[in-house]
Amino acid sequence: MKAIDMGIGLGITFLMYLIQISVFWYVSKFPAKEINTLSGYRTKRSMKTQANWDYANALNNRLMLWAAHIFLVIAVLLLLIFHSSLSGQWYIGISTGLYLMSIATAIGITEYKTNSLKKHKVNFYFFHQNK
Repeated sequence: MKAIDMGIGLGITFLMYLIQISVFWYVSKFPAKEINTLSGYRTKRSMKTQANWDYANALNNRLMLWAAHIFLVIAVLLLLIFHSSLSGQWYIGISTGLYLMSIATAIGITEYKTNSLKKHKVNFYFFHQNK
């Protein structure tokens, strides 16, 4: 990969990372308090009850922040390991795919955990924000 391609690839990777971190940091500091259709983690399951809403939003914010960190590490390692054999376009495509997979994984885990609320009593203490 040419130096200019490597710089563009790293730049796009860090931009995607910073956007995701900024959005979910803001959402974790100013969460949607009540069920609504404008902001927050909105699925049928999360909007059924206020308990589901609180749990799903807190969990998803934490998972999305972790997903962003993991995405950054994997994308940078990929660039450092394969910098000579990947073109800039391939790197951007692969890192975008990794980014989307990290988001999909966080959503999948949130849905799975929210679905299990019906079956188990969950301690919400861990998920409530410090006010």
